[in-house]
Amino acid sequence: MHATARRAAGALLALALGAAVGAQPTAAAKPCTPPEAGWRSCLTTAHVGLEDGGVRLKRARPRLVMRMDSCPATLRSRTVVIRSRGGRLLARAEDVRGRCRDGVARWAVTLRPEEADLQAGAVVRSLWTGIADRDRAPTVKLG
Repeated sequence: MHATARRAAGALLALALGAAVGAQPTAAAKPCTPPEAGWRSCLTTAHVGLEDGGVRLKRARPRLVMRMDSCPATLRSRTVVIRSRGGRLLARAEDVRGRCRDGVARWAVTLRPEEADLQAGAVVRSLWTGIADRDRAPTVKLG
């Protein structure tokens, strides 16, 4: 092997080993675990701070899990909305398809709202169709 090629191979190996040793594990998203009975709704978000002190909602991931006696042949699709505490509509997804396995049905979607600038400390929540979640909707405080 030519000397230049050996040096390049050695440098690549050193970089790979350094990256492997110094790499920090990334945390997985907290799962939306199914309840013993009924349903559970979960919400995770990503936001960035703005120069004026506000926040911009970049991404929202609402999830719904429902315990069933058995999985039906087909699951109906659902609509989910992301709203601010004051009721402002920030994002909406229609026809979110679910899947079911071992008596647990799950619906999930990732939303990327446009023009979702809010005050720091704003609270957002997700609401699913067909679920009486008005008082039990998950909330996330931004910033």
